[in-house]
Amino acid sequence: GFSFQPSEFLKPAFAIGVAWILSWRVRDPNLPVIPIATGLVAIIAGLLMLQPDFGATMLFGGVWFVLVLLSGLPVQRIAWAFAGLIAFVVLAYLFYPNATHRIDSFFSGGTAFDQVDLAQRTLLGGGWTGAGLWLGVKKMSLPEAHTDYILSVIGEEFGLLACAAIVVLYAAVAVRVLLRMQEEDDLFTILAAAGLTAQLVGQA
Repeated sequence: GFSFQPSEFLKPAFAIGVAWILSWRVRDPNLPVIPIATGLVAIIAGLLMLQPDFGATMLFGGVWFVLVLLSGLPVQRIAWAFAGLIAFVVLAYLFYPNATHRIDSFFSGGTAFDQVDLAQRTLLGGGWTGAGLWLGVKKMSLPEAHTDYILSVIGEEFGLLACAAIVVLYAAVAVRVLLRMQEEDDLFTILAAAGLTAQLVGQA
């Protein structure tokens, strides 16, 4: 009678797990933490792309890269990691239809009945102040109005000003975490907090 998406539970576990793996280098700088973390994200990416779910794959890849970037590794290794991420996206675009469609839609916009176009029309439907609670009409055409496209519904019913306030709240969370992390000395704590924040803000 209900559905659930396992990757939603995996997201915080992944950020904390990769942070834990990367923090091992404090005890032993010679441990192959990058290959281990990369192997983990590769397994998850493979499973997600079988669904197919390119959006979630990119989110996991982004969190992995942020954590690698902040883990204090040599610049050369970070450059290789970034090059690998870019190569993955290019290959996915060329050989993975779901990625090709998602990337093309992102840069060129959707068709008249595409989800992205429907979401945009719903978002802008309420103007600056919105049509009012429960008074949205365009939201009825959205495929996942209560989850994936909830911001579009808020835009139609409460207006673009309410959407801007939500963006400011997400930014405030990110800034608050960054300020709090300045007081931390433990690498695992810093990486875990950064990974979870990157995930939250990135998905938002």
